[in-house]
Amino acid sequence: MADHEGWERYREERGEASRSGAKGKATFHVVDTDGNSVAGADIAACFFGDSGARGQTDADGLFTVEGRTLNGASLSYTVNKQGFYQTRATYQLGKRGYRCIENGRWIPWNPTLRVTLKEIRKPIPMYVRKAKIVFPGRNEYFRYDLLVGDWVEPHGKGNTADISLMYQASRSRSSEYLDFTKELEIRGANELDGFILVTKDGWSKFGTLYEAPTAGYFPSINLCVDRTPTNIIRRLESSTSDYYVFKSRTRLVDGVEVSHYGKILGGIDYGSAAADKVGGSATLSYYFNPTPNDRNLEFDGKNNLFKPDWRDYTWPKEP
Repeated sequence: MADHEGWERYREERGEASRSGAKGKATFHVVDTDGNSVAGADIAACFFGDSGARGQTDADGLFTVEGRTLNGASLSYTVNKQGFYQTRATYQLGKRGYRCIENGRWIPWNPTLRVTLKEIRKPIPMYVRKAKIVFPGRNEYFRYDLLVGDWVEPHGKGNTADISLMYQASRSRSSEYLDFTKELEIRGANELDGFILVTKDGWSKFGTLYEAPTAGYFPSINLCVDRTPTNIIRRLESSTSDYYVFKSRTRLVDGVEVSHYGKILGGIDYGSAAADKVGGSATLSYYFNPTPNDRNLEFDGKNNLFKPDWRDYTWPKEP
């Protein structure tokens, strides 16, 4: 907005909208992952502070909602249909630095919001665990068996290493609580193993890729925090909005590469172990497909091959 008077008018309108609300209208266009319109999808939509509306998309995958916002500037919606994963998201009506209200209405008036429903394709049983891994020591690599969920011998009961992990930490500058350095490296146990960092589809109940890629893997995940009480010198952390696709146990059989595939959810937590001042600990939520060369990453959400007790709610239930 170039003119000062126009900006002041918008500020007045925005203030009025906060007090008495502003009208809003939007049309949803629901499509599948191939871009085809999805008819008969159930939509529940609500302008902030309003009672909301429910309905179904028509033959062209369209559904229009109209209402009024009260003390807010958003439109939240949930979309469901049998055979698809739920989509849930929020559309921001107000955008900082732009004039978004005119004559008591949010503009643009009646935008078309493209909403994708991801199909339920081929969900399978997988080994799924949220593992609290306690390191036997620091500053050296220890090999971990994801299929067993333990360190490889002699540090645990594991047989075949999928990943190698090393934890490093120091408080060399001072003894203050917020003055420290810590690092976690997770690397493939074999030369051809690796990881790919991917951003989750945060709007879908199924947030990851359906299949692991065939190429593009990097040898390691490297996380670190180096800070003083007043300054963060370096920080590289694992975000909950991301995840890692991995391939492990990679070997050549008659010249053909054979691997196992899976995914590690973002938000990897690590640090000093409370009961072990020598080593450290890391928490990994991972999914392991037990079938060699099957790149399917779509967990069925219920058949955990670790067979946890029915009272165990610690393992991830996301597909």
